[in-house]
Amino acid sequence: MTNREHDGNATVTLPKRFLAGAALAFAAAATPLLLFVSTTNGLYLKNAEDFGRDVYVLRQFWVAAAWALAIGLVLNLLTRYLRFRPLALPFWAYMLLGPFFLIYAFLHVHFREIMDTPAVLGGFLSAYVLSAIVLTCKGNVAVAQKVFARVFIFFVIVESITVVARRDVAPPSNVQENEILSERNRERHPNIYHILFDMFQTEMFEYARTPKLEEELAGLTYYPSNVGTYPNTAMAVPSVFQGDFRAPDTSGDQYHSEAFNSPKSLLHWLVKAGYETHAFMPGYAPSQTLLQHTIGAQQGYIAAETSRASNIRTFRSLWAFAYLPNAVAVKCADSDDLDALKRGTSVLPPSSIVRSYNALQQWIRQEADMSDHNRYTFMHLMMPHHPYVIAEDGSLPMLGENGAISTSVEEQVLGTTRLMVGLIEKLKELGRFEDSLIVIHADHGGGYYREPETGELKSAQRGGEIDQVKARSRSLLLIKLPGQKADQPLRVSFAETSLIDIAPTILRAAGVHFERKYPGIPLMGPGSVPPNRERQFHMFRPEPTADPFYRTYVTIPWIIRNGEYTKGSDMERRAAASP
Repeated sequence: MTNREHDGNATVTLPKRFLAGAALAFAAAATPLLLFVSTTNGLYLKNAEDFGRDVYVLRQFWVAAAWALAIGLVLNLLTRYLRFRPLALPFWAYMLLGPFFLIYAFLHVHFREIMDTPAVLGGFLSAYVLSAIVLTCKGNVAVAQKVFARVFIFFVIVESITVVARRDVAPPSNVQENEILSERNRERHPNIYHILFDMFQTEMFEYARTPKLEEELAGLTYYPSNVGTYPNTAMAVPSVFQGDFRAPDTSGDQYHSEAFNSPKSLLHWLVKAGYETHAFMPGYAPSQTLLQHTIGAQQGYIAAETSRASNIRTFRSLWAFAYLPNAVAVKCADSDDLDALKRGTSVLPPSSIVRSYNALQQWIRQEADMSDHNRYTFMHLMMPHHPYVIAEDGSLPMLGENGAISTSVEEQVLGTTRLMVGLIEKLKELGRFEDSLIVIHADHGGGYYREPETGELKSAQRGGEIDQVKARSRSLLLIKLPGQKADQPLRVSFAETSLIDIAPTILRAAGVHFERKYPGIPLMGPGSVPPNRERQFHMFRPEPTADPFYRTYVTIPWIIRNGEYTKGSDMERRAAASP
């Protein structure tokens, strides 16, 4: 053979060998990609804001993927080049694990109860084992490696597109900018400070209420009989901005969108009157919104110093709950997180709470440099919502021995109250308190009641139906109207108010013209609310059906009059795939 022939053969052989080696590596990487990357990418991107955009929460899955890749490379090399028959079964078991898990995970997200049953889970495992055995006897390793290499390349492309499509995008441009009047020509309106403390139940405020607190909140009016609209944030917040309940023929997405960008929204009339709108919102703002400016929150402190260990644990719990059989999930998820998720309760990482804390501190620092009129500020602060990471003096405690921080519901309630006082004191310090409109409220109750003898906060989860409805409906409401002075301690009004009163109250108190007829009542002082007023609170209840793959969700209105709760008739049934 000549040198040219030898060189020519080498030229042909080297690319083939390289491609063969790449195919083998790609095939081995398909399983960890499907197991630990495809299932975590979307979950992280969806909850990135809550986790302080700390990609470190994914490290536990990357480590698992690296170990799986090492095992896969060994199995692929041995079965490809040594052709050691006893290794064929573990090879096929490894290669099939990714596709079978991805299929199970997809079905588990949509049909959780069905996929958790022993019969279905056993059948799925049997199909997996049987497939591995059949392919051990009849499968071709070389062909399999080529197929799974293509699977790897396909999913790399899909995941890359997903990351690019869902990565950080620029804040939405100012909506209706052309309708905002110039400073010289627009009418002067008071600043509006609209603060939502998530899950701040009236009983929680009562727990924190003292004569000293009443002095510190002088000038505000407290409505202890106030009720919410819905038991969850996704519906309660839009009801505040629309000032109405969702119509049966309106989808949840449409209801949410119209709350922030339509003439039904109180924001529409504020912007039309010349208000600048600023907001801090924990990740649920629609892409098109009348909230023009974002109040940021510094993230470095969140990820680096406060809650990384807790974030990692919470993310693992979310992943396990979403994709794993319940029997397996209980072994690798936090038990409290798992119980909350099963009840349909939101589980937040500590960084979500700390992010709200930082946003509030940033707003306090910057308020002096902002306009003292014609400015609407909305802040949705994830406090005193669990997890509990705030101390009773309103500070963030240092890291514990296990790298996590943890306080208690009582401490977080007291700490949240101190932060509320700090906000009020800042406005007084800047001379902006008296002329401003201040509305402080919750989105829904926290599911607690106060122990009659000790006054301690106790979960109402084990109580009767009416106890749970009360615990979810009792939402904090504090209002300070423009011109109202801090000349006496906290006023208390037992008017029968509702969160749907907030929209007309803000517009009327700010002197803004609006053409929409809101069903709520403007709370402009004593006598605004007639006695014996009938209010509603809409609870949700899952209802079993004959079709195991669908569940009907029923909205049940509870009628509240003079503090008495009466269960209404089933209002709406909506068939949906089981969660």
